[in-house]
Amino acid sequence: FISGVDKGRNNSVVCDSYLKTSAKDVFCAGDICEYPDKYVGGPHRVEHWNHAMQMGAYAAFNILDKRAEYTTVPFFWTRHWNKS
Repeated sequence: FISGVDKGRNNSVVCDSYLKTSAKDVFCAGDICEYPDKYVGGPHRVEHWNHAMQMGAYAAFNILDKRAEYTTVPFFWTRHWNKS
């Protein structure tokens, strides 16, 4: 689906903490993106819609050369036994 970028686990796209890929002028956001996460101590990929929206905003800032490092703490919503 995409060529010219470094790929990570499960065919993810590897990027740096500014969401820039190994390809010139190509940024990444969302559940396809594998980024360095200081909280988990290595590469991380989160498949959650809220996380994708946050990453999109950071990628947009970095496309505009605002140098916004993505350091958001990953989280998940869950429901067990019909309770949140």
